[in-house]
Amino acid sequence: MEASSLEWGLAGKPVIVTGASSGIGASTARLLGSLGASVVLVGRDQDRLNAVAGEVEAAGGKTHVSVAELTDMAQAEAVVDDAVSVFGPLHGIAHLASIFDPRPLEDTTVESFEVQWRSSVAAPLFMTKRAVPHLEQGSSVVLVASTIALVGFPGCSAYTAAKGAVVSLGRALSVELAPKGIRVNTVVPGYVRTPMLQPHLDANEGYEDWIMANTPQGRIAGPDELATNIVFLLSNLSEYVHGAALVVDGGWVAR
Repeated sequence: MEASSLEWGLAGKPVIVTGASSGIGASTARLLGSLGASVVLVGRDQDRLNAVAGEVEAAGGKTHVSVAELTDMAQAEAVVDDAVSVFGPLHGIAHLASIFDPRPLEDTTVESFEVQWRSSVAAPLFMTKRAVPHLEQGSSVVLVASTIALVGFPGCSAYTAAKGAVVSLGRALSVELAPKGIRVNTVVPGYVRTPMLQPHLDANEGYEDWIMANTPQGRIAGPDELATNIVFLLSNLSEYVHGAALVVDGGWVAR
């Protein structure tokens, strides 16, 4: 079957995308727009969200911007209410927002742990809970973890704990929500060239070379490469994919 004949099934379908102001979230929103979806863009920066919304609309989608601080559970849940009030029943949620605050163990604080936990784990859990009554039959929820959840890695134990929990949360939700006709999967990215990663590449000489030397494909992914996998999991093309943790890392974990 040729790609042009594949039925994504996303035209006119409302999808919430968190972390939509940049990086993987913005790429995901743009791709959804090109497939005719109605995209609720969620983030903290109104101007950046508006800019991405313009790109989504230019690609062919409809948009609604929802500014929220997702470490605040009341605001996270309100995003769902806002989306439903604008577009009605939902087809999917892509939980891409995350805070990365790497610190060695001796410098890790309760506050740092909590903000990473809330953005990566609590917000997706409680947003999904809020959305369940409004998710249509055949809908899809996509969580985003990290390969750091699958290997030991120094200097970011709080973030590692949060992303490990995301993998477990995806499995648990997939079993609990299957009877309601809601699929749940997790994408597990490796290194992706985003505004989250770039400052660490710039600040640590040799870091980028180390990444490429330890990635069998020999390069860092672009955000569009992650977006295609996320949108695949949101679409009808993956209707029998459920409870999976899809590693997209150029072979980094395999090595």
